[in-house]
Amino acid sequence: MEESRMEFNQEQLQRALPSFDFYFFDEIESTNKTAKQWLEDGKVEKNAVLIADQQTGGYGSHARKWSGDQSGLYCSIIFPISNMVPINPGAITMQTATVIAQTLNEVYQSDVKLKWVNDLILNRKKLGGILCELVTNLNNQIIGLVIGFGINISKQSVPAELESIAINLSENVSADNNQKFITQVLDGIKKSYHSEQNDSWLNDYKELSTMYQQMVEVDLNDQHLVGRVADFRDDGALVLKTSENVVPILAGTVSFHEK
Repeated sequence: MEESRMEFNQEQLQRALPSFDFYFFDEIESTNKTAKQWLEDGKVEKNAVLIADQQTGGYGSHARKWSGDQSGLYCSIIFPISNMVPINPGAITMQTATVIAQTLNEVYQSDVKLKWVNDLILNRKKLGGILCELVTNLNNQIIGLVIGFGINISKQSVPAELESIAINLSENVSADNNQKFITQVLDGIKKSYHSEQNDSWLNDYKELSTMYQQMVEVDLNDQHLVGRVADFRDDGALVLKTSENVVPILAGTVSFHEK
């Protein structure tokens, strides 16, 4: 793998974020897959960031394939941790999504929203996504957390066959803005990850959510539910109010209800 051609000043990033080691790639199979492998192999002992502008074998939630052409931003953050640290991937995913959406809107003057649990939405189309994964050793002890996200930066990062459902962030994209974005978003994610447990971020998530207080359909393994999104919990759950009861949803496929 070669060093990346992306327009980031690595020296500036290292000075701004000294607690991270940075690794850049033009092309990689998957930043998350590589990050997990490095943790399993003991190759990283401190926080690290892998950044690529092309993935050939990326994946999202439910192992859905998500590869990216050049001019996308594909990033995975490695946090080596001990087995004693309490980790809630659902909550971390929502916190990370909130930080990324807020930073995108500030830096690129965009209007990015969030679709539970891990989609970044712009103009009702998918701009990107987040995937948080715990990594364990052979003794099933947690040894690290990988927070990955991918964002369609320019037009080339959205294949023609996906233009009806995906979108890119081509406006206001520049080397200066890209540098500002990656610096602020990594700093924000680190602070949210290391902050004391609280639910103050939930209000921000609700404000950014496309589904809060909306009627939706939820497909589970053996159920199909229809109801209103009444709330989000700090463990990452969507709280669905159906005609019969209130159901916390921790995993499932959610779509807007067609009346």
